[in-house]
Amino acid sequence: LPIFDAVDAPVLAATVKLWLLELHSPLLTFSLWDKIVALYEANHVRISSLSEESNNDALNAIDETHLRGLSEILGHLPKLHLTCLDSLVSHLYKLLKLTSTEDDDDMYLAKLGLSMGRCVLRPDSTLPSLVFSDVPALLFRDLVKNYETLLPPIMQHKVKESDSKGLSPYKVLTLQRHRPALVDERLFMGGEPENTGKPKYGGGDGVAGRWETGEEAGVTQL
Repeated sequence: LPIFDAVDAPVLAATVKLWLLELHSPLLTFSLWDKIVALYEANHVRISSLSEESNNDALNAIDETHLRGLSEILGHLPKLHLTCLDSLVSHLYKLLKLTSTEDDDDMYLAKLGLSMGRCVLRPDSTLPSLVFSDVPALLFRDLVKNYETLLPPIMQHKVKESDSKGLSPYKVLTLQRHRPALVDERLFMGGEPENTGKPKYGGGDGVAGRWETGEEAGVTQL
């Protein structure tokens, strides 16, 4: 945006980080901390169990299992949290692809994870063993590195889910015209009921018929 041209990029980055840190609940909510930690601990155990002779197929299988578990956890995020997380990570992913630095991608992602990890994921505790955990940095690195695999499919699923529940602001409403029921307005009119002019009997050609009044026809005055 032109309004940001006069502002230094480090100032904008620091403002975003400060906003993320001051949120009452981080983008990855406190309730997901234990699940994410367990996911990364299990992934570490699987990688450690590999022998030196293991090929790339085994490592790729572990990565697919890890990303599938991470995608399932992200799917539990509220839509607002997920939208903000997607906007942040997609911007950094584009910077990674469109710009170049002195560091290679892995080193850049490691630094980015250390800088931004605790901004999106932190425990609801001050225990040193949790505060200094490396899980937030590893998570943010994976989010940026595997952005196309993780977040866009989840966002599409959330949009379809909202549409099915009628919660999406972009859902097109279909207007339907209903035929109104016929109502005898005479029943709602005040005053004395008039003769209905309905023959009680007779009334045919050449036959003298008797005409009953509204009272005789059973019409009561409202």
